[in-house]
Amino acid sequence: MLASSFILSNYYLQTTVDDSTIRSHARSTVADFVLTSATAATTSGLADRVRAVTGVRGAAEAVNTVGFVREPRDSSQQDDGYIVTGIEGAHAAAVMTPPSAGSLTALRGSTVALTERHADRLGLHLGGTLRLTMDDGADLTLQVVALFQAAPGADSILLPVDVAAAHTPSRRPDTILVRAAPDADKDALARNLRDVTAAEPGVVVADRSALTAQLEEQLRRGSAVNYLLLGLIAAYTVIAVVNTLATETLRRRREFALQRLVGADRRNVLLMVGVEAVLATTVGLVLGTLVSLTTLIPLSRALTGSLLPTGPVLTTAAVVAGAFALSVATALTAGRAAVAGRPVDDLATE
Repeated sequence: MLASSFILSNYYLQTTVDDSTIRSHARSTVADFVLTSATAATTSGLADRVRAVTGVRGAAEAVNTVGFVREPRDSSQQDDGYIVTGIEGAHAAAVMTPPSAGSLTALRGSTVALTERHADRLGLHLGGTLRLTMDDGADLTLQVVALFQAAPGADSILLPVDVAAAHTPSRRPDTILVRAAPDADKDALARNLRDVTAAEPGVVVADRSALTAQLEEQLRRGSAVNYLLLGLIAAYTVIAVVNTLATETLRRRREFALQRLVGADRRNVLLMVGVEAVLATTVGLVLGTLVSLTTLIPLSRALTGSLLPTGPVLTTAAVVAGAFALSVATALTAGRAAVAGRPVDDLATE
């Protein structure tokens, strides 16, 4: 019960939060095309050339990185910090939904935009000061110039693109968000964008799904440490389960000996041990799933509007299959050792 509830709760907590973040980013961005660079940087001046293409309503350079809130204290911050998106403030209004307060055009220099919920938790308003530590260890002191709406838990942070890019390995934006004009032929616009970027090494023109894929990769890298820690704790839990089950089975040597003396054979005893292991595992998994759902259902309801958490069902299947295989194998192995001797000798053992 403890092992299954811990693994399921922590795994689906991470996948549900990541899914909520991706959905929130998709709603906040109204770009129709995304230009991404395989070299992790776009050429200086490319965004200006893109904006000059017929049918382009607006274009803004962008980059994603990670940041950690230092001040004010953020009790809800996870170990992997927050996704920090650098956006070209002067052109952000063309590719993003309008903020609920402030202005994205003010996003220049030492400034920041936060979600309304995040700012409320931190006690910040327009003009407030946020201290942010970037992924490379640099500390930034920033003034809040805009607030925007987002789903609960999707607390991304917006910085000026040059500020965010300065703390990435390439030190350059790696994405250009492009919004088409209302009457533009998007197929023709896509061809024109490819013509403009044909001479740019590694630049790919894609639809907005590429932005989601890029964010998913960013979240995957950020969650890797959490999954590693979850795996280590799960491994220690498995060791504890194996030790407990094996020890308790071996302690029943005298009970098994008495059963064999009154007519049961080794096969009957091992069959009983196997059935007991299956029943105990079933009860443990059912209780563990119920325990995990008491946490996951309210979280999923708040973040995504669904009662079911987001994540691959195969993970649950793997936990169930692993639990049964581990319990039955351990119980039968220890049971074989317990019935290996003569029942008379085992019964005489204190």
